[in-house]
Amino acid sequence: CQRIASSLHPDVYLVTVEPGGKEVRISQIRELEHWLYLKPYEGRMRVAIIDPADAMNIEAQNAFLKTLEEPPEQAVLILVACHEGRLLPTVRSRCQRVALAPVPIPLLASALAQMGVREGELFARLAQGRPGLALTLAYEPDLWARWQEEAQRAASLPHMSIRDRLQLAQALASAEAGQGSPKGLLWALDVWERWWEDVLLVQGGALHLAAHLHLLPQLEASAQIPSQEVQAFLWAIMRTRQYLESNVNARLALEILLLEAPQVPSDNSKGALAVEAGAC
Repeated sequence: CQRIASSLHPDVYLVTVEPGGKEVRISQIRELEHWLYLKPYEGRMRVAIIDPADAMNIEAQNAFLKTLEEPPEQAVLILVACHEGRLLPTVRSRCQRVALAPVPIPLLASALAQMGVREGELFARLAQGRPGLALTLAYEPDLWARWQEEAQRAASLPHMSIRDRLQLAQALASAEAGQGSPKGLLWALDVWERWWEDVLLVQGGALHLAAHLHLLPQLEASAQIPSQEVQAFLWAIMRTRQYLESNVNARLALEILLLEAPQVPSDNSKGALAVEAGAC
C-alpha cells in the first residue's frame, strides 16, 4: 500500500488530472492503454486507476471504450467518480458500479483521535465521513485555515452590499486565474455549500447534526434568513460548480452566484444600493 501511495508499484498505474490541468486528456488514456498490454512485473495482474474518472473529457472517454469492453486478461480497471452522470452512458454501461458510502462520523472521529488529531470530531463532521478530506484538514494547516476563512465568508455574504459582492467575485476569480485551474474556487464552493447545509439543519431543529458548531453564533444568525432563500442559494452553488468545471468565465459565474446570495436588509445596504443605482 505504501508503494502504491508513493507511485512506486510497477503493476499499478494511476491516471489523474495533471498539475495545472482541468481534465484527463486522450493522450493520458493512450499511454495507459499501452501500459495495460504489458505483462505484470511482480504479480499476476496489472491495476489501472483513473481518479477522477469523471474528469475525462469526451475524447478520452470515447477512446477508452474499446479497452473497457475488451480489457486485457491480466488487467483490472478501476474508475473513481464523484459525479457518475458526467461519464458517458456508454462508459457507465461497461462498468460494474460499486457504491462507496461515507465512513460513519463517530468511527472516523475515533480513528482520527487514535492518530493524535485533537479536532478529530470536528474534522469528521466537516468532511461528512470522507476520510481523505478529514485527513487533509487535520494535516494541512493552510487548507484548514482556508476552510475557516471561507466559512466566515459564507456567513458574511448576506451582509455584503452589491458592490462588495462584485468586488469579491473579481478578487476570487483573479486569484484563481494565477493558478490555472478552478480547484481553489471549487474548494470555496464546497465550504459555502457545507455552511448553508448547516444553516438548514439549524432551521430544521437538527443543530446536533451541524458541523460548524464552533461558529454557533454565526450559524444561528444565518438561520434567521428564510429557508426558501437558503435552499435557492444552495442550488445556485451547485449550478456554479458545474459551470466552473465546464470552463466558463469564472468571474461571470461568481458574480451571478453572489448576486443570488441571500440579502439581509440594512440601512447601509439600502444606502449602497441607492448610490449604485445613481451611478448607473
